[in-house]
Amino acid sequence: MSGAIARASRLPDWTFVLGLPTTQREFMAAQVYGEYARRFPCFAQYEQFFLTHFKKLIVPLERLYGLRLLRYPNSASYAHQMTRQRNVLLLTHCSPEGKLEFADGMIPFSDIVRRVSTEFAGITEICACEPLGLNRLLKRRAPSCVATIRMEKLEGPEWLVYCARLLMEFYPGPTTYWDAALKVNYLLQGRTGEPLPAMPSGFAEVPDQ
Repeated sequence: MSGAIARASRLPDWTFVLGLPTTQREFMAAQVYGEYARRFPCFAQYEQFFLTHFKKLIVPLERLYGLRLLRYPNSASYAHQMTRQRNVLLLTHCSPEGKLEFADGMIPFSDIVRRVSTEFAGITEICACEPLGLNRLLKRRAPSCVATIRMEKLEGPEWLVYCARLLMEFYPGPTTYWDAALKVNYLLQGRTGEPLPAMPSGFAEVPDQ
């Protein structure tokens, strides 16, 4: 095992990208140009269902532990994160037509991939409902990268728990993506009998598994 999957990294080496709105103004735009926000009749319900958990689980990792956090970018900004040996974790919505949601709407996989650097040699993981084939397109574009997708059908708060748990494996670190992903996959699938952590109020309060 070699390359990006075996390269040890720490939490500040990661960028977490949220392709969903984080403010009321963004939410209103997303109801027009996106899809996920349309599930909610108002911003207050979206905030209660999703944003409160984002603020509890992910934001403290930026404020206290050095995670780089990119909130509701356009698709080009997301794609441009994938360069050199950067590590990028994306959480967003995926449509059955093979499109991911960003601030500029529902964007086809192909439009995203063509903006990725061919020299990208880091790790990118996409958390969305069944982004089938996107990992293969990314690998074809940047052969030295590691591109993975999650196939679970999880609700937004459950995705946030998974992302927080994966990212926590890199603090204090260093650790490899292989080791981190293997451990969290076992937890996610219930193979160890240990549940993923419930919604904590901050990173430091999450117990070691």
